[in-house]
Amino acid sequence: MLAAPGQKAAAAVDNDDAVALESLEITEVLALVQHATTQIQSLTRSNASIAALLAGRADGGGDGSDGGDGGEQDEVLELDEEDRAELALALRENRDIIARKKARLERLIGIYEAKGGEASTSLGEARAALLEPEAAGPADETAAQEQEQQPMDEDDGGITL
Repeated sequence: MLAAPGQKAAAAVDNDDAVALESLEITEVLALVQHATTQIQSLTRSNASIAALLAGRADGGGDGSDGGDGGEQDEVLELDEEDRAELALALRENRDIIARKKARLERLIGIYEAKGGEASTSLGEARAALLEPEAAGPADETAAQEQEQQPMDEDDGGITL
């Protein structure tokens, strides 16, 4: 039994089959680019929310800095160590998934362009998703805070040893 075009495309992506990806029609490749872009954007928003939770904020709206939409004030949360560990693990796992999806999206964009695909809104969104920074996690925030608190040594040009 032959696979439908959508199933063929999905199988090519799932199996990371470069030969099968190359054989897809340009419209199928564009659909895969759009799908991968949506997944990356969704995971990135999820990570922003997780990072906000780890920082002790839940989106009640606030300024939107935690991935929320603005509006109401953010709620301050207290998490126990087990919850923090689970959230930190989810953040790391999502980052790994995002990295793999970004690599795949780069390949899909290359295939799309090689097939003569023209610039489009979808392609612009895909490129923006590749450049979108990921949410800072607790380790990133701790390192940044420590860096800010270190005194500068005037004798060596500001480098603290």
